[in-house]
Amino acid sequence: MIDKIQSGPAASCNDETAKNNIGVETGENRQVMNDLIEKLKAENKALRSNIEELRESEQKFHILTELAPVGIFSTDNEGNTTYVNPHWCKISGISGDEAFGDGWFKAVHPDDRTGLVAGWAKAVSEKSRSYAEYRFLHKDGKISWVIGNSVPQFNAEGRVVGYIGTITDITERKLSGERIRTLSRVAEQNPASISITDAAGIITWVNERFTDLMQYTLDDVKGRTPRIFNRGHIPREEYEEMWGTLKAGNTWRGEARNRRKDGTFFKEKVIITPLLDEKGRLCNYILISEDVTERNRMLRDLIEAKEKAEEADRLKTSFLNNLSHEIRTPMNAITGFSALLAEPGISDERREEFANIIIDSSDQLLNILNDIINISAIETSQVQVNETKTDLNALLSKIYGQFKPKAREMNNGLSYSVSIGQGSFEIMTDRIKLDQILASLVSNALKFTVKGDVAFGYSVSGEIIEFFVSDTGIGIPAGMHQEIFKPFRQLDKPENGKFGGPGLGLSIAKAYVELLGGKISLESEPGAGSTFHFTIPYKKVNGKR
Repeated sequence: MIDKIQSGPAASCNDETAKNNIGVETGENRQVMNDLIEKLKAENKALRSNIEELRESEQKFHILTELAPVGIFSTDNEGNTTYVNPHWCKISGISGDEAFGDGWFKAVHPDDRTGLVAGWAKAVSEKSRSYAEYRFLHKDGKISWVIGNSVPQFNAEGRVVGYIGTITDITERKLSGERIRTLSRVAEQNPASISITDAAGIITWVNERFTDLMQYTLDDVKGRTPRIFNRGHIPREEYEEMWGTLKAGNTWRGEARNRRKDGTFFKEKVIITPLLDEKGRLCNYILISEDVTERNRMLRDLIEAKEKAEEADRLKTSFLNNLSHEIRTPMNAITGFSALLAEPGISDERREEFANIIIDSSDQLLNILNDIINISAIETSQVQVNETKTDLNALLSKIYGQFKPKAREMNNGLSYSVSIGQGSFEIMTDRIKLDQILASLVSNALKFTVKGDVAFGYSVSGEIIEFFVSDTGIGIPAGMHQEIFKPFRQLDKPENGKFGGPGLGLSIAKAYVELLGGKISLESEPGAGSTFHFTIPYKKVNGKR
């Protein structure tokens, strides 16, 4: 049947139609194919362009990362390092091969590992960026401080496929910060007063010691100028010299008188240093000051003590030389006249004269030895007061009788007066020491008076008994009024000689007066004589006058 159908007229007709249809379909398909090919060509071209751009971009990325001044790294999603740039290696101190995987972690300072792991784990779990400050410990022991920043990378499905980040070397900043903190602590805790001003000399900061010393807080002085920067605080020449030094960029040192908030003054040692910025411009002044009032006083005391020691040494040397003379003189008399007593044919009168000279010389020698013993006992605090019932009137009468012959011998008048007359006047005191005081002063007055008058006595005023010994002798210069009470001091004669004696009498007298609870003083002028006054407490016998 098929054959029939195909061989009939209808078949002929259908064959022609089919032939036409095939022609049409073939043309359309060819057009579709051509369009598809062109599209594929365009897509292929765009793909090649994208690949080229990607390759170029990747090349630029590598160039940038290789030359970047910061450390750059990338990791997989588990934090294993997949890439580091050369600067990262320089900062960490390890190579790229050593850094891959978890090798970088071995270069982290052991003290920082725990915190770094915890921070990284938190960032991964939250799919967030990571920030940390930590240290790399180099093989040579060097330490590098870094700030690490990293951000997650996501794929099309939003899953983290890795991290890319940077490390920045902050070692110098850390060290500078530590130095600043150290210097800040040094300034704050410094035992010296420190203040800082700006370039115009206006105070901007002070430490605690400044407040302790000056009694001003920072709020009190902020915006004001230090006193030493003001005219009139130090002498004009020194003020100009100070600013000349500071303007030349040099440190100035000096001393000035300053005043605290409560108005009290003190002496301070000041060091002022100008600070310059990196361009050499003045930016600040630093003032360091120290209260040297006590130190200066101690220094003066030391100098004075040294001078006193030197003076004492000189005086002791002079004393020993003088003592040698004072001892030799009576000793020579004793030995010389003792030898003369043995000579035959000496009359009784001469023998008595020689005997009296020997006795006087012996007394003189004994007095010298007693003075030495007494001053030694005084200086070693071995002298004790022994109070007994003492009749002052009888004591003064006894001293008068003791020195009347000597006064007559020197053509001097000698007299005494008592406040309580007619009989005895008894008090409680150390009779022996009071006797020695009066005897020493009267003897001294007679020694420095020639053809004049010497008087002594006492008066009672309330609870005090005041004694006096006056003379019309050579007098004592004002500059020596205190000196003569010191051991070994002696008053020079106008003809550059010295009066006899070791120079201990007045120092012993002063010490005894003070032991008895009194004070001694002197009124004297050269050529107008001298008057010694001393007091003792009026201690009644059995509470009765």
